[in-house]
Amino acid sequence: MPYFVMETLSNFPGLPGLFVSCVFSGSLSTLSSGFNALATVTWDDLVKRYFRNISGKKQLLITKFIAMTYGLLAIAIAFIVGRLGTVLQGAICGLVSGVGICLAITIGTIIYPRPKGFQLPVSVTSCPPEILSLVSEKTWMSAAQRQYSVHYEP
Repeated sequence: MPYFVMETLSNFPGLPGLFVSCVFSGSLSTLSSGFNALATVTWDDLVKRYFRNISGKKQLLITKFIAMTYGLLAIAIAFIVGRLGTVLQGAICGLVSGVGICLAITIGTIIYPRPKGFQLPVSVTSCPPEILSLVSEKTWMSAAQRQYSVHYEP
């Protein structure tokens, strides 16, 4: 991309550098937001239960460490992908990654099974009777609606 910008905007001094810096700044901003979101979700869903009484400063420090770990993992994956030679090797790497993620999810559901018999309390005492009725009304399509339907039949 920097080569393309230099070729197309080389007649305007300073503009290629400004353009490339804006693109890189936007991409880094998006990446940092994503890593922070991943770190927060990881903290809330996985790590929080192991640290019951922890101060806000320590929680923030752990969350920053998790975000840094995600960033280092992304850099490592970028280096690994850069070393891949052919499309076949990339496809095999994607297959192995997908199988690994599915295996991790499967092992996680075996180790931490879903609680049995958990159901939220449901009450229909305040619902009007027309909502509780199982009878549905058939709606007819107009000619204009029928014309733009997925299954158009003239």
